[in-house]
Amino acid sequence: MFKKLLNKIGIGSASVNLVLESDRARVGEELRGTIMIKGGNGETKVDAVNVNLIMNVKHGDDEQTHEIAKINIVQGLVVREGDDLQFPLRYTLPSLPQSSPYVKFSVHTELDIPGAVDKHDFDDFYVLPAEPVGLIQEAIHHLGFAPKEDSGEMEGHFQKFEYKPVGGAFHGRLSELEVIFLLEEEGVRLYVELDHKAGGFGKEIETTPTVFIGYGHLTSVENATAVLVDFLEQEIHSAGHGAHGHATHASHGHHESHVHSHESHDSELGSAIVGGLVGGLVAAAVDEIVEEIVEDAIEDALGLDDFQDSIDESVANLEAISAEMDASVANLEAAIEDYDDAVEDLEEAVEEFEEEYEDEEN
Repeated sequence: MFKKLLNKIGIGSASVNLVLESDRARVGEELRGTIMIKGGNGETKVDAVNVNLIMNVKHGDDEQTHEIAKINIVQGLVVREGDDLQFPLRYTLPSLPQSSPYVKFSVHTELDIPGAVDKHDFDDFYVLPAEPVGLIQEAIHHLGFAPKEDSGEMEGHFQKFEYKPVGGAFHGRLSELEVIFLLEEEGVRLYVELDHKAGGFGKEIETTPTVFIGYGHLTSVENATAVLVDFLEQEIHSAGHGAHGHATHASHGHHESHVHSHESHDSELGSAIVGGLVGGLVAAAVDEIVEEIVEDAIEDALGLDDFQDSIDESVANLEAISAEMDASVANLEAAIEDYDDAVEDLEEAVEEFEEEYEDEEN
């Protein structure tokens, strides 16, 4: 009698634990693990065992939670006392942002127990980039660039990585490298923003080229490094000679085919990007990148950055307050519902106890 009551409030019922083979998984590869369910002090009926993949994205003071996938492992399960059940988890990660201080992932495993408190298990895991992007990032590191504090932050649907040269051939020539990596059917396209050092008095020149690297040339870090050296050297040379607004072709000894093209974005920006993306980038992505570059140019010209930042901060604060209020209301409603369920369960238990007591008296 009391076992049933305790099980209803989550004491002594079946428990669940997800054991991941590794807490690191790469985009395009499988997240693998074992779901372990242990019987409690009595029989536990489970409607479903579900695994939810969760992504948390932080932008300023705002934090958003997204459900990537909900995976049903089994339904209609009965877990008896002493049971030790195991179920495999196999899930191929789709195209996702990679883990960073601003993007974090977790796995929520749940036992859906009817008429009682559900059981949960939470595990964090780290998402690595797709292999071709990982090779390029390693090549950037080999060239003496280190990620900045705000590297890996989401900007709309895109994730921007920011680097500064701390050594190597580009230290003292470039002050910053920003990259958005986009996987296409035949390779990886890099949308780049470069800050060039141009003489004394802290003067800098900014360029926003793109470079496409085919998968056939992303077979090793050495190949990727050669491509990037060729690309950066040509871009620095072009910036120094004021060669903007026209397409150039990179070559690196026998590696000429590594870089198909890289273009500077001025008056020809829209047509250059659209022409370069026929191989696989969707039109929505093109529009967003073009819009971002145009907005940056207007803000720089009119000096609206500080004003816009102030507006954005106020909006973010209001959204955060609204989100906190919504969360508080939701928590309160959930608490009231749990309380009502507990009272109902207790009343049923008392009624059953009284009936058993009367039967024994008779």
